[in-house]
Amino acid sequence: MEVIHAIILGIVQGLSEFLPISSSGHLIIVPKIMDWHYNGKAFDVALHIGTFFALIIFYRREFISLAGAFFKSIFQFSFKDDYNRKLVWMLLASAIPGALVGVAFNKIIEKDFSDLRIIAALLIIFAVVLWLADRRVGKIQREGEFNWWDAVSMGAAQAIALFPGVSRSGITMTAGLLRGFSRKDTANYSFLISLPIIGGAALYEGFSLFHKQGGIGHGMAVPFMAGIMASFISGIIAIKYLLKYVSTKNFNVFIIYRLIAGALVLVWTFYHPVS
Repeated sequence: MEVIHAIILGIVQGLSEFLPISSSGHLIIVPKIMDWHYNGKAFDVALHIGTFFALIIFYRREFISLAGAFFKSIFQFSFKDDYNRKLVWMLLASAIPGALVGVAFNKIIEKDFSDLRIIAALLIIFAVVLWLADRRVGKIQREGEFNWWDAVSMGAAQAIALFPGVSRSGITMTAGLLRGFSRKDTANYSFLISLPIIGGAALYEGFSLFHKQGGIGHGMAVPFMAGIMASFISGIIAIKYLLKYVSTKNFNVFIIYRLIAGALVLVWTFYHPVS
């Protein structure tokens, strides 16, 4: 893999992981259309490390508080008068559906759902789903903290995002909007619940990579580090931009992007049927 390709894909990962446009879909689309050699799962692991640390750095205050609350809860498993203890376990619980689906169906998803036509269709379908949810903002606005039902609904939605083209941030934001949160709140909760699932996936796939495949391969250290740094920097930019953007605007720009991207990919597959 060329270093410049690694940097471009790192930027794609960092932006599309947090913007509701599907990182897994874009990481399949871009190399196929550009006809680049792609290191697949091994490189995906590296890019997810970058976006995971982007989350850690951006939410460092919240992460430190939640980490402290987690260790406190081990010695005193009580949520009374300590919302952070409850929140940390809700965030962990929200990762369970995605973890179970990932372990059970990961190979099937990789084999049967990496077709560009399927990815394009999912980009379009879930653009419409996000649009419908976004229209409800203002009609069911709620006040209050994240609760167990929020964790269950957003966690279940997160499991669907294992299919390329759906978008983890997009589907969890959709679920948050349907739960009545404002756009900014739902984006914040979407990013927070991604901490355990992205971190856990990176650990699991990283262990599998080194245990079964013996590492990243000769001569790949520089491209991998370049990709990690690119995904880290672009990830922080994407988080900051999205939170600022949705404070005053709706999700229409991302919905339109998904519709156009999906349509263009479908057109491309018409002229390049073997994809």
